Amino acid sequence: MITLTNYSMIDSTLDVVKKEACLQFDKGKTLHIDWYYTDKTAITSAQNKALHVWFRQCAKALNDSGYTCDTVSIINQRTIQSAWTENLFKELIYKPTLAALHDKSSTQVQNSEIIHDVVEALAMTFSQRLQIVLPFFPSKETIMHGLSIGKNN
Repeated sequence: MITLTNYSMIDSTLDVVKKEACLQFDKGKTLHIDWYYTDKTAITSAQNKALHVWFRQCAKALNDSGYTCDTVSIINQRTIQSAWTENLFKELIYKPTLAALHDKSSTQVQNSEIIHDVVEALAMTFSQRLQIVLPFFPSKETIMHGLSIGKNN
């Protein structure tokens, strides 16, 4: 993903895209471009990475608590139990909550306030209904704290 935040980035980015596209075209490949615009308060790359770390941690919390994810097989239409994964948590829990609270369907078009709202709502729901304590949302402070704890052990 390429993010442009100001005019000065346009020419150099287009040069890189053109060069890479030409290399791939010579190999018989096709270039697909999908773009969207967000306001300046949209999620940053670091926040997106933190969000996916949190999805993995939440999936682990569900698995550690004995919960499985029931999905329907496209092959035989039977229910399959599987372990929770980062993507299953994102698609089946986080995104529907994001849509319900803020009418947004993509994690890319949210800002830090929206992330906070969704995380808080899920933490409260999981705590009250399932007695599962979801992990804190990763931040520089919690990551550094975790690293310092690891050094002491």
